[in-house]
Amino acid sequence: MNILLMNPYIQYLSFNLFVLFLYLLSLTNLYNINIYFVAYFISILFFFCIISLKFLNVHKILLKPTSIEKYFKIYNTKTFNLFIIVFFIIGAVATIYQVTTYGTTLFNENKVDRISGNHYVDYLVNMLQFSMCMSYVSIKFKTTSYLWFFRVIFVASIFLLFLKLNRGAYSFMLIVYLYITYIEAYKLQKKRRWLLKMGIIVVAFTMAFGIVGNIRLEYVLENIYHTTVNAQYGMSEIYPSAFVWVYIYITSPLENASQILMNQEVWDYHLGFNLFYVFLAPISKMIWGDHGNLFPPLDATVGLNVSTFIPDALVDFGILGPYVYMIVLVLLYYVAIKSMKNIYGFLCFLAIVHNSLWLIFTNAFNIGPNMIMYIFFLFMSLTSKEPMKREIKN
Repeated sequence: MNILLMNPYIQYLSFNLFVLFLYLLSLTNLYNINIYFVAYFISILFFFCIISLKFLNVHKILLKPTSIEKYFKIYNTKTFNLFIIVFFIIGAVATIYQVTTYGTTLFNENKVDRISGNHYVDYLVNMLQFSMCMSYVSIKFKTTSYLWFFRVIFVASIFLLFLKLNRGAYSFMLIVYLYITYIEAYKLQKKRRWLLKMGIIVVAFTMAFGIVGNIRLEYVLENIYHTTVNAQYGMSEIYPSAFVWVYIYITSPLENASQILMNQEVWDYHLGFNLFYVFLAPISKMIWGDHGNLFPPLDATVGLNVSTFIPDALVDFGILGPYVYMIVLVLLYYVAIKSMKNIYGFLCFLAIVHNSLWLIFTNAFNIGPNMIMYIFFLFMSLTSKEPMKREIKN
């Protein structure tokens, strides 16, 4: 467990191999496993492993008592709490604007097509992810005597994000909770109790994932397809719908990526613009528009529109693209680990762990809110200094 949680390199490899294993089970008739794609995907993971060899024991360093002491240090609690309030106000106001102007997915009859509203305002809505995780930290470490206020912000952030029915909006909070509670359990030698608690939470999260999935598809399945989620995705009725949702959600990107790699060609290479899209978006849109020519085949048939980071990497640098992306991921890991000198550095580390797990679904490097999270916490970690200790005069 120490390796899986506190070594992002091994964690990334393990998670991807687990998803690949699930994909190879081919529990749905939507999949047509291609051995050449599987070999290509494994070669990407092998390359990642090779360039990560130097860091395979990093978990031993990160779990040293002297290292752990730094992670939860908040040198200026007033500034930390002020950020929470500012992020919440920005996110709440942006949410109110989106809901009043465009409506909300939760109350929409067709919940499959999520209503995002204005693209740039949606960036501000995602500030609620900041206020949610940071208010949890504030409550956890008792940064103020007004904890009730931050409990309200925490609950309100959860509710406002739920209006979009975007399950991904809660994934970072889940990782923050998981890591903080694990480190506490590690320090107190209560890892078994933690494992039991996390097992219950994972089951509950999976059930909630399935429930939200059913809510979003309820109208379409009943009124258009007149079918069940199992039949819709070509899986046996023996599987519970929550499992179907999780299985399809996790594995379908590989099938899309496989079909794209084997059947489609890049017309115009973007030369890294997809990798650094967050910073180059206006230029990229001006040159190439919103999308490249590669498209997920399962989107047209069953509405599964994610295809890992591989298509964007192919558009950027051709067949070598995914290997370039792995180099960048290793570098971002390294920078984050070096920044783990206070709570901001710790959250920066969790931000890139979170981002890396999303690579199996999509190109997480061009998800604006995720990269902004990484950059913000990195900047705060590098600029936040421990207060000078005053000398005691005799």
